[in-house]
Amino acid sequence: GDQGHLLRAAAGGAPRRADRVPPRSARRGFFRTYRELIAQPRLRRLYGISFLDSLARSALMPVFPLFVRHLLGRPKEGTARVTGLLLGVRAIAGSLASMRIGKLGDRVGHGRVVVISTVLLFLLYAPQAFVTTAWQLIALHALIGVFAVGLVPGVGALFALEAPEGQQGAVFALESSIDALGRSVGPMVGASLAMAFGIRGTFFGAACIYALLVLVAAPLYGVVADPVDD
Repeated sequence: GDQGHLLRAAAGGAPRRADRVPPRSARRGFFRTYRELIAQPRLRRLYGISFLDSLARSALMPVFPLFVRHLLGRPKEGTARVTGLLLGVRAIAGSLASMRIGKLGDRVGHGRVVVISTVLLFLLYAPQAFVTTAWQLIALHALIGVFAVGLVPGVGALFALEAPEGQQGAVFALESSIDALGRSVGPMVGASLAMAFGIRGTFFGAACIYALLVLVAAPLYGVVADPVDD
């Protein structure tokens, strides 16, 4: 009663509340949770897309400065500036297109936007192996920046749609780890392709990864959320 509460307060304690039973998802083991996520076909497909996209993009990072130097035809002059411009143009193009493409995904379905983006990225990566000037490479990367924002945010939206209730944090944590794995392995793959087939062969390799990505993403074409009106 009240006397018991007073005695506990005097002793530095506080009235205890009934212990809450944690939700079932919180009691699951760490590895079991992630095994269950990977076992879900659509989530597994999304994780594959995330990995392949990170792998293809990061595979080109080691060869960009070397390829730009080759295209400029000069040992060092302008290489850093043009390489920075190449990456900056891609980022700016993506930022300008992101809101429009995101809204389009809400209207027609993020699965559809993801599949179309992967097809267009495949078609844009292979021609990079045939460019003869740095400006041609920059123009291609401006277009790649536009369609990349259809892929990455679209995949994120699909993860949000597919995440089981109460496991959203685990879903995105695993996606972040898989993305980091792709970014870690990609430069090694790109450097290996460059040593085996030359710098231009790296772009063919990235295009092949995107061709595989198209096949992985294709079943998501019909995945839509509730339509959003303008």
